[in-house]
Amino acid sequence: MNKTLIITVNYKNTVVTKNFVHSLEKLDHSDTVELVIVDSASTPETKKSLQILQQQTALEIRLIASRKKHILLGWGNLSFTDFGYRLCKWSIMDHCL
Repeated sequence: MNKTLIITVNYKNTVVTKNFVHSLEKLDHSDTVELVIVDSASTPETKKSLQILQQQTALEIRLIASRKKHILLGWGNLSFTDFGYRLCKWSIMDHCL
């Protein structure tokens, strides 16, 4: 089965991101999900919290930390070109602040 790439942005508050990850875990085919979390305006606290989340889930998660706030489109393009996601059949980009 093909992978589905989902890119989401965490901005200062990891509660929303954690809830999003837990909802993805409930998908029938969650094993096909590749999740990229861009930690925009990253702090040591958000970075640690997201690393713990990454360790506690069976989802395939890649974390991208950024100390500055960036728009999602720019990070989405970076993720596609620099991290080898060109082969994904579907990509879903989520932007919740």
